Amino acid sequence: MNPFVFGKCVEDDEHFINREQELVSLKRDMLDSEKIFLISPRRYGKTSLIRKAMKELEAENNVKSAYVDLFKCSTTEQMVGQLAKAVSNFETTKMEKAMQFIRDIIPQLRPKFSVDNTGELSVTIDSVSKVSETNEMLERSLGYAQNYCDKANKKAVIVFDEFQEIDHLGGVKIEKLLRSIVQMQGSVSYVFSGSKKHLLLQMINSQKRAFYGIGPTMHLKKINAEKWMKYLKMRFKKGNYAISEDTIEYIISKARNVPYYVQCLSHEVWDAAQCDKVVNNALVDAVIESIMSKHGPAAEGIWGNLPAAQKGVLEIISRGQKDSLYDTDTLLSQQIKSRQSAQKAVELLKDKSILEDNEEGLVIADVWFEEWIRHEMK
Repeated sequence: MNPFVFGKCVEDDEHFINREQELVSLKRDMLDSEKIFLISPRRYGKTSLIRKAMKELEAENNVKSAYVDLFKCSTTEQMVGQLAKAVSNFETTKMEKAMQFIRDIIPQLRPKFSVDNTGELSVTIDSVSKVSETNEMLERSLGYAQNYCDKANKKAVIVFDEFQEIDHLGGVKIEKLLRSIVQMQGSVSYVFSGSKKHLLLQMINSQKRAFYGIGPTMHLKKINAEKWMKYLKMRFKKGNYAISEDTIEYIISKARNVPYYVQCLSHEVWDAAQCDKVVNNALVDAVIESIMSKHGPAAEGIWGNLPAAQKGVLEIISRGQKDSLYDTDTLLSQQIKSRQSAQKAVELLKDKSILEDNEEGLVIADVWFEEWIRHEMK
């Protein structure tokens, strides 16, 4: 069986790579009831880290936890519905009791229930309420968490993942409401995590924003390459694959040391070499070509909808010229009229999540999209 896992959250020790220091720090802050901002580029494994911290705190300290993914919420009502569902597990794991709890805490939203194919309870909202009513139900759901802690003499954690989406769910007004509630809760930790660094930093660095100075900020960085070397070497060895350290380094390099892409590329390489179980750089390149072929139609769709200046910026970065991005000669090579035009293109590409900032500076967020650009535009 292929041992490399990507595209889903992992919490077990077998597939959870490194992050020991981050895990210890996050658990400590959660246990101290801190209000934490966790900022990470996409596909660095932040959700896996959060889920593992929640799971371990439950087992070690009986800390209840609730997880809400704002990326799945298109309205404030949906956010409140998902929050009510998440905190319902503080009291019960029985479905009927959970449904009644949700009905009681957000009655005006007329929640409807269904069960998916995994047996998970799903909540949909059948009503759009007045802003004042929705806010009241949000306060009630969050207030319940502290009341529970007081009654049970326990601590709790509430996670809002992809928190930058709050801009579309009420924006500054909801930020202020959340701040006014959470800052008063001494037994509940909050984790506000997200992948759009520039938006999240605006929230916590601007004195005009509600979350300014609310608590610690954690920036998730890439996993140490030596950890990947050890992990990949062990995995391929268990499958009796012949692979050199140079080729393992090549896999890590081509995946840009991003957890999702290292796992994805290793997974595809494993399958491609199943017959003779020999892995070399040439095979890795062939696998990347295959991956690009699968991603080609989607990449073409994205590329076709981009203005010329944004395409030019992406070509410059894909060629490894980001340090000279704003140089006159570099811009002229892509017929970009001015430094200001390039800067505007960069900001728009960030808003589209095509570009992002990490510890290496400005990068194309999707490794395979970058490979596609490099291949198609050479």
